[in-house]
Amino acid sequence: SKGAFSFTPSSALDDGTYSITATSTDSAENISSKSSSITITIDTTAPNAPTSLTNTSDSDDSTPTITGTAEANSTVTLLNGDIVLGTDTADSNGNFSITVTSALDDGNYSLTATSTDAAGNASSISGALSITILTSSTIDPITEIIEEIVTIPDIDTPVTVTTPESSILIYGENGFIEVDFIFSKQ
Repeated sequence: SKGAFSFTPSSALDDGTYSITATSTDSAENISSKSSSITITIDTTAPNAPTSLTNTSDSDDSTPTITGTAEANSTVTLLNGDIVLGTDTADSNGNFSITVTSALDDGNYSLTATSTDAAGNASSISGALSITILTSSTIDPITEIIEEIVTIPDIDTPVTVTTPESSILIYGENGFIEVDFIFSKQ
């Protein structure tokens, strides 16, 4: 009575873009002019999983930036297991860049990504990107003393004792020094 209608094709449309118009026919079989067209896109294909995941940040950055490629204009979701770390929309070339918004604790992480296209089709999970966050740089305290005698070939030659995180420069007297260190983690 109000002229509303709906239409369902008799067979499924293939993926693609369609321009649809309509006409109406009255009881006397007079046919109207075509309506304005509407455009619809049929997309039933999931995008490929994102690729080329790369950490562009240093290991002491607890909010790293991860870049990669995905289907152009798709929404990319960065994951740590099931936890969402951030999202971005891939540009027209498929490039994306996601900076983690909540700081990660120090440790090792295996990050993955998924891509969702405009039709809501979700990709499979990408290959994992392993990263390490190490923001603390504390030097292990000296907790025990042992005796070690090192001969210095020249009194004025310094000896450098190196740990993974620091160096200690020691000068000897009369060609001998004693180096007494044991490092342990607290």
